[in-house]
Amino acid sequence: MCYDLFKDDINYFFVEYNNHIDGDIIEDGNFIYIKGYEEPIVPNILVKKMLAINYIHSKYQYDYMIHTNVTSLWNIPVLLSLYSEIPKLGFFGGHFIFNSFITGTGIIISHDLTPLLLQIPATLETMNEDCAISKFMLSHNIPVYHLENLEKYKLNYQILDENEKNQNSPHHIFYNLEINENTNTNNILYFRIKNSTIQQDLFVAKNIIKKLYNINF
Repeated sequence: MCYDLFKDDINYFFVEYNNHIDGDIIEDGNFIYIKGYEEPIVPNILVKKMLAINYIHSKYQYDYMIHTNVTSLWNIPVLLSLYSEIPKLGFFGGHFIFNSFITGTGIIISHDLTPLLLQIPATLETMNEDCAISKFMLSHNIPVYHLENLEKYKLNYQILDENEKNQNSPHHIFYNLEINENTNTNNILYFRIKNSTIQQDLFVAKNIIKKLYNINF
């Protein structure tokens, strides 16, 4: 995994439900397993996320926690440069979309705000987890740090929907950044990769990893 190149700076986990584990939650390498089932996605994904956040918060020392997904590929050097520019306390930020919520592709929160986040009530479990997190934090007057306003820390979509006609949509092919040896990725914080097939996702991800970290698969 390319993130292992930065093991002195970051720690990362994949969080999954597994109803066959002994106990309610276990850590195995870079995986955290929660006893239960993935379906239904709402509310189970929010429940899973909160259990994992609580586990990490109780066990690890950290400055920031990022809630992301497996279809997002992060540019760690750019992320570390962001860390040097943002406050270590009272930080809640990401790319704020639809003038409504921080996209779940990348929600960043400082250590001191995690205990508040963990107080999300069951009444919000009828919402998608990114909407629920944003609604809860905003209801407690926590200001949002808008990364979408910063040219240096872009979210780049690598999403192809062949049925999308609007060229201004991030799902349109012309919105995608072509990744090659000449592509400037120094202002891209992370990529969201979600194409029509897994094979296309893997092809795009391999090209990005090669570009960012000079790793071939």
